[in-house]
Amino acid sequence: MSGALGIVAMTMILSSVIISIIIYRQNRETSYGMLEQTMNIIRDDLLSKTNKILRHTQQIADSENLGVSMQFINELNIDDGLDYTAKTVYQEIVMSLYTVSRTANLAKSAIYSKDGRLMTFVILRENDAILGYPLRMGFEVAVLKPGESSKVSSWKTVDVLEDFVLNYEGEIPEHGTVGFGTIGHQVALVSFSPIKANVYNKETDTFDKLQIGFATAIAPLGDTFVKRMSKLTGTHIGVFYEKSLSSGTMAEYQKLSDVSFDEVDQNWTVQDQEAKTSDVTIAQKRFFQRILPLYANTQYIGAIATLYSSDKAMENTWQIIWILCGVSLGCILIVLPISFFFSTSIATPLVKMSKVLVKVEETGDFSHRVEVKTKDETGLISNAFNALMDSLQSALENMNKVMKSVANGDLSSSVQGDYKGELEDLKNSTNQSISILAQTISKVAIASDKVNLSANELNSSSHTLASGTTEQAATLEEISSSMNEIGSQAKTNSDNANEVQQLIRSTIDVVQQGNMQMENMLQSMQQISSTSDEVSKIIKVIDEIAFQTNLLALNAAVEAARAGKYGKGFSVVADEVRNLAARSAEAAKNTTGLIESSLKQVDSGVQNADKTADVLRQITEGIEKSNNLISEISTASKDQNSGVAEINEGLSQVNNVIQQNSSISEQSAAASEELSSLSTKLQTLLNKFRLKEEKMIIGPARQIELEGKEIVTSRN
Repeated sequence: MSGALGIVAMTMILSSVIISIIIYRQNRETSYGMLEQTMNIIRDDLLSKTNKILRHTQQIADSENLGVSMQFINELNIDDGLDYTAKTVYQEIVMSLYTVSRTANLAKSAIYSKDGRLMTFVILRENDAILGYPLRMGFEVAVLKPGESSKVSSWKTVDVLEDFVLNYEGEIPEHGTVGFGTIGHQVALVSFSPIKANVYNKETDTFDKLQIGFATAIAPLGDTFVKRMSKLTGTHIGVFYEKSLSSGTMAEYQKLSDVSFDEVDQNWTVQDQEAKTSDVTIAQKRFFQRILPLYANTQYIGAIATLYSSDKAMENTWQIIWILCGVSLGCILIVLPISFFFSTSIATPLVKMSKVLVKVEETGDFSHRVEVKTKDETGLISNAFNALMDSLQSALENMNKVMKSVANGDLSSSVQGDYKGELEDLKNSTNQSISILAQTISKVAIASDKVNLSANELNSSSHTLASGTTEQAATLEEISSSMNEIGSQAKTNSDNANEVQQLIRSTIDVVQQGNMQMENMLQSMQQISSTSDEVSKIIKVIDEIAFQTNLLALNAAVEAARAGKYGKGFSVVADEVRNLAARSAEAAKNTTGLIESSLKQVDSGVQNADKTADVLRQITEGIEKSNNLISEISTASKDQNSGVAEINEGLSQVNNVIQQNSSISEQSAAASEELSSLSTKLQTLLNKFRLKEEKMIIGPARQIELEGKEIVTSRN
């Protein structure tokens, strides 16, 4: 009963939730449609305001006598000051501008010359208006209240005016345009209209209509616009400067939510601009929002947002939810007694059946039955349950009997009896399992006999292999030892060859140094020979000088003899000079002999040195050849040593493999002995099974006879 009530309750709850979700979504879509309709109304109103401000700006530009007055002012030089006539013209233009601005409710309006210079302006405030025109220094302004006319006393001079720029820096408009701009921190509509007048052309002696300036007007989207749109659409309206609220009907909504706007081109229009819809939370309340971005040319300046409370959308949803809850409660109250009646008639037999199942589960006894006397559906279920228990009990008894025989090693019995469905499959599966088990044991017996024979042969082969491997390992160790000795000798030879090679290299260096010294000595002896030649030449010169000196001395002696007693002193000197010349000639002669003897000895020394140098060269060449041969011997010794090392390494690896094979062969011998023992035990175990009568040939001269007795094996 609780289940039926739960199903009914769950069905009603799910139905209510699904219907509520559907209705909420419909209300949500309706709210979005309402916001879109509101945005269309705002677009239409903006279009109307755009056309209106453009008409008013054109009305200012087309005012009577405005062109003539501006031509007059353009010809003035305000730096020289303004006379009464000029001031009167300025005031007429300002009052005409003020009249149109007050009638059209324009927040700001101004007139600029064709070169962008401010000429007149009007600023409408809440309780009054400021109007005026620029002077050479400062401004001439008047403050008028609504309905008040201009007087001479109304005009005063001020120094600063921040609301208008003196020189317009944008592109001078040549035709009427209107778009969005800003005034302070408010979004506004800004319109321009050119001012034209008939200007005299001296060249053609005609009047040409030319542009002499332009008029501009500004109308902010302020509280008046917001309140009127909110009252008209029934939603909250807000105008935002950039992302901050400037005017709105909901003071709590001061900042636009995090939204981004796409870029636009120069030709964008507010009618074609797409608005974005989203959900926002303001002061812990949910609202549906639609935002229309506004641009000045291509630059984003602000947006208009419209809000609709989601609580209003939820009111209809909650009403339907309460109605569904009432319907669900009524259904439960109706279903409750009906469910109780039917559950009682069905539950009683089921309780009895559950008690029987609990007893069967607790005791494992399938003899318990359900006693039901009714003939309705519960009675049929009870009879079917009892029949099922009978079949289960019979099948279990037959299976237990057969499985006990199998447990005792008798595989000749099988389950008997007729069963249906799963019990018949269970009987067939059990009989097939016993039959397969018997065949498997028979095959295992045959395989066990073969395994036993193979194990004995493997045992004998393993012992023989282990013995041979051990002998092979010992022989390999002896070979490895001999190769180690050969390798040691080869290494010693290589080391000795390297040492001899180093000694020969040292000897070659010494012999080369001797050759160099010998060459130096030859060069020195050649230099001595050359010097001796030069000395010989000098001695010859000295000999000639001595000869000339002797002649001079003889002449001097002759002259001294002629002089008589006056030449005695000079005769003595001449004798001494002659003696000195004689001794110099004798010394030069002796020196010449010594030098010639020295030259002969130097020549002999040079010849001996040349022969010695030739012998040293031959020694050097022989040593170099010996060095090359020893180098080849050393290289061969190194190669031999490397080859012996590789052989030793290979023998070591072979030795390791043989040692592993020896160990494996010993393990194999032990395993084969264990395998033989296990196969004997396996045959002993198989002898305990009894199979159906069957004969099988298992090999030459071997046969196992299965005669419903123990397994009998005949062996050769």
